[in-house]
Amino acid sequence: MSTKRKTTNKYQRYTCPQLVAFIKKWQKKHASLAKTPAWKTTNGWTPAQQRAYIMGELKGAAKALRFVTLCAVDDKLKALKKDVAKQLGVTYKSSKVTSPVLKRLKTLRSQISKCATVPSIVNKCSTVKVASFKTSKVGTSKSRVTTRTTTRSVRRPSSVRTSTVASKATTAKYKKQTKVLKKEIQKLKQRNTFMKTLVAKFRKEVSQMQRHYGTLSTQAPRWKVISGKKVNQDVSNIVKFSNALNNVMLKQRKAG
Repeated sequence: MSTKRKTTNKYQRYTCPQLVAFIKKWQKKHASLAKTPAWKTTNGWTPAQQRAYIMGELKGAAKALRFVTLCAVDDKLKALKKDVAKQLGVTYKSSKVTSPVLKRLKTLRSQISKCATVPSIVNKCSTVKVASFKTSKVGTSKSRVTTRTTTRSVRRPSSVRTSTVASKATTAKYKKQTKVLKKEIQKLKQRNTFMKTLVAKFRKEVSQMQRHYGTLSTQAPRWKVISGKKVNQDVSNIVKFSNALNNVMLKQRKAG
């Protein structure tokens, strides 16, 4: 985890923002020299020589930027470890000294140390905000051990265990009944929907029949209904006429 502070790099006296600005400035200069003709010189330096010099400066500045960033991360890790160790009541080098913040910061440090190219170093180091990593409150180890021991030593009375088992059985029973009732309700809903469809169809047919037979009832009837009294009267009249005719015929025969 520790980083050697002794180095001969001349860019270590700069801060991270200064180094990032310096690297970006030289990168622009390096890109502009790529478009310069090879025959054009500056103070006796050809574009290729200038680009080689700038590339060396960029590598030195990127190396210094990574070194400075790692030093800041190491200092923050040490401070966070001390805070966590103080909360837990253990030594600084204890294996219990850990937290999610420490894990994230260690992962970030590993990523920075693996960067090899200038663009990757600049991209990773320019986005690091060491001050954003803060210590979270951690419970003491004594309280955690006491709680665990107390939980293991507590035993429930037999009455409590029996009631717990009974309540579980009752809960399972009601769950089964609820499941059966839900199925019945679903079947009834489907049947209700089907019956509604049939009722609507029946009403439609009834309305059609009413419209059809309603037009027939409004027209004049083509037949005449004769009551039974009138029929009997006509029959008696016919019988009387027949008797009178027979009497006349008999009288004529006697006279002739």
